[in-house]
Amino acid sequence: MLQQRSFPRSVTWEKALPLLIYDNRYLSFPKQYRKLVFDDFMKKNSVQKIREEMIVRQEIEQNIKKMMDEYLESGKITAQTEYKDFEIIAKQDPRFIQSKLIEKEGIYSEFIKTVAKAKNDMKEKQKIAFRVMLNELNQSNLNEFSKWKEVKKNLKSDPRYKAVSSKKEREKLFFEHITELLEQREKRYGNKRKRGFPEKEVPKDKEVEELKTKKDDQKLLSDLFKDHITHPGVIT
Repeated sequence: MLQQRSFPRSVTWEKALPLLIYDNRYLSFPKQYRKLVFDDFMKKNSVQKIREEMIVRQEIEQNIKKMMDEYLESGKITAQTEYKDFEIIAKQDPRFIQSKLIEKEGIYSEFIKTVAKAKNDMKEKQKIAFRVMLNELNQSNLNEFSKWKEVKKNLKSDPRYKAVSSKKEREKLFFEHITELLEQREKRYGNKRKRGFPEKEVPKDKEVEELKTKKDDQKLLSDLFKDHITHPGVIT
């Protein structure tokens, strides 16, 4: 009888009673047990309904996340796509329409954060691999006086070179590497002076000044490229 009535979870004994008192099954049941049986049934039924709703919500969330993955892979959305734009793109998708039971904006926000983090992590790995590639070049192919236009000829077939898709980013990484080489060279010769090495093994003052000028020029170019990436159009 109670199952057939399909009472809502929140219904109380007092509200349900008017719907039961004319049912012969209710009247035939011992009076002292009626409310106890009703309360027990509603408690168990409520737990079951909660479980069923959770399963439905989980399925809807999985479908929405799968839809977001598909849209990302196809290029319909990116890590920069805002939720209001996603709503417009997905409004005709049955999976989006059927997801009224869940808070979609929160799910989308977490999804985009994960995508952005994964993208940034991948970029950092690509930069590290690019630096390793530069370090692997022997001195005849790369030193502190090398020019980028000459060095990159030897790198274009390397997957680590291609993985950094931005030309500006490749050149920026190269200038950073050259700056490090210049710093290492200055440090080596500075240590030789301190240990009293013969003067002929240490660069002349003029050469040291040229090294410093070269380092300053490389740093200036590196800074200019950083500014250009942040504010396009700065370098002319």
